[in-house]
Amino acid sequence: MERIGTANGRVGLLGEHCDWAGGFSLVAPLPMSVSVTFTRGPAGLIVESPAHGWSRAYPSAEEADLRDAADPLRYVPAVARVLNDDGHTVGSGHILIDGDLPMGRGFSSSAALSVATVRALAPELSNLDTAHVAYRAEHDLMGVACGPMDQMACAIGRPILIDWNRPDEPEIIT
Repeated sequence: MERIGTANGRVGLLGEHCDWAGGFSLVAPLPMSVSVTFTRGPAGLIVESPAHGWSRAYPSAEEADLRDAADPLRYVPAVARVLNDDGHTVGSGHILIDGDLPMGRGFSSSAALSVATVRALAPELSNLDTAHVAYRAEHDLMGVACGPMDQMACAIGRPILIDWNRPDEPEIIT
């Protein structure tokens, strides 16, 4: 069984920090994306990104050190842990990361990776639920100081205007 999840990066046109400060954000997808392929396997979670020369075997998502900033692959077990906590059994397998979205350039590559991972591991989730899982993985488990705009923009994948004035229920205006 093989499942593939993809997510585009995003560009912020307005309101880059409004997701935590209030106001409006206007974001649009980029043509560059990240893809994650999940194949069931016998034990543990093996994560590879051949384009970057990265490979890591985690005995389980629960045993991964999610706050180790030196581990660029930790987003995958973080997403798996949130999904497991929410009752989605991820199980063991192999994750292959690919794509043309550059990392560390302000295009939300970590959010795109998290969203693509959710889509590969739990394809039944809606775009908003996918964004919520990806945000919790990055913010709550990994300790990334971010608001939910990047994950929402990458999950929705089209230009959106978001009203953040109600932080518990941001409104998407399309």
